[in-house]
Amino acid sequence: MAEAVDSMCEEKIMHKEVAIIGSGIAGLSLAHELSCLGIGSAIIDRQAVAGGQAAGFACKATDSCQRCGACIVHDYVSKVTIDDMIEPLLSCHILDSSRTSAGFELLLNEVPARIDQAKCSGCGICKKVCPSPGAIRINPYTGSFFIEYSECLLARGFSCSVCEQACFDDAISISSESVPKKVEALAIAIATGFEPFDATIKKRFGYGRIPGVITSLDLENLFRSGYFQNMGSENSFSSIAFVQCVGSRDIKIGRNYCSRVCCGYAMRSARLLKFMFPSIKVTMFFMDLQTFDRDFEDRVMAASREVDLIRGIPSEIKLGASGKPEVVYNDNDDEVRVEEFDMVTLSVGMGPTTPHIGGYLGFIGANSGNYGDGSFGNPDPTTTGVFRAGSANGPRTIQESIEHAAHVACEIDRYLCKIKSGVDVE
Repeated sequence: MAEAVDSMCEEKIMHKEVAIIGSGIAGLSLAHELSCLGIGSAIIDRQAVAGGQAAGFACKATDSCQRCGACIVHDYVSKVTIDDMIEPLLSCHILDSSRTSAGFELLLNEVPARIDQAKCSGCGICKKVCPSPGAIRINPYTGSFFIEYSECLLARGFSCSVCEQACFDDAISISSESVPKKVEALAIAIATGFEPFDATIKKRFGYGRIPGVITSLDLENLFRSGYFQNMGSENSFSSIAFVQCVGSRDIKIGRNYCSRVCCGYAMRSARLLKFMFPSIKVTMFFMDLQTFDRDFEDRVMAASREVDLIRGIPSEIKLGASGKPEVVYNDNDDEVRVEEFDMVTLSVGMGPTTPHIGGYLGFIGANSGNYGDGSFGNPDPTTTGVFRAGSANGPRTIQESIEHAAHVACEIDRYLCKIKSGVDVE
């Protein structure tokens, strides 16, 4: 059986100088920078649409741009889509990997239900006939459709091809088996982004138990869905609290580092909500404020006129008699207070995703699951030819991930020049 799979893979071998794992903003910008240097790459991601976590972020503009960076992702998706030197390998899972005399070899498995984004006209007939709600979704960047395979009947062991039969554009490919592929590359770039902290671990904050307690990513979804814009007068919304450092700067859970992005995110979200609802009361509980913009002091000063800033993290969030969350905290005068809010947003921190890819990338190093311990240096002498970009290398904003990717592209260029010239890179 293994020989048969290997034989099938041999028919679909792709040769690229760099294999980039992850199609988030770091992976996209890295591929673009490499292309500008004349270096071809393949972007590998198990998701059907490129963009990563940042693709789900909402624009925070009020009457002016707040420089949140959410719109930048769309720009990079467009750049990569039209670049012949970049090969997107989406809906692909990495099954195995190995070092070779020439570099690296990755064995991929492409899901058997796909929509060709170049052929799809966005008519939506596939979504109308699909018997599984949520299986066919719209690509926010192109207006075309894609298949969320985990929701597809095929993923549950059923046989179904109604979308393929209904498609007028011949853009849908349904197969009974996954498609194996093999990618050979001289270098590997890990751009797998971050994993948000699981807020249920902090039981005292009541996430998942108390209505109205949400995470920062939940709030992003509300912004993007138009929840606040479509809120009727019958749904009163008069107060919201932000609790910072949930899953960051906490030695008890092994995360004694700052996630860097949370303060800027919360400030921008707070100002956007004040813009939407001028009379809303916004409170932010924090340890310290991380600088998040070049005119940081001015922005904090402006926000302080709109947001009640309280230095200190609540001791508890409990369910109030009205069914809304109540926050127990010490105010700025160190007095214990209990205050009710319509909504409480937990600003969850960032964690590494690399421990989850260690199973199929055995060459990434034993300590590559840690933030802030120096083990993410590029290049790593113990993992020659393996580079890390963006938040796979530590907490970073969208703009910082783009800048870091440009730096990593230069490192990869130097590495490849040494290989091609026969210089020992060990």
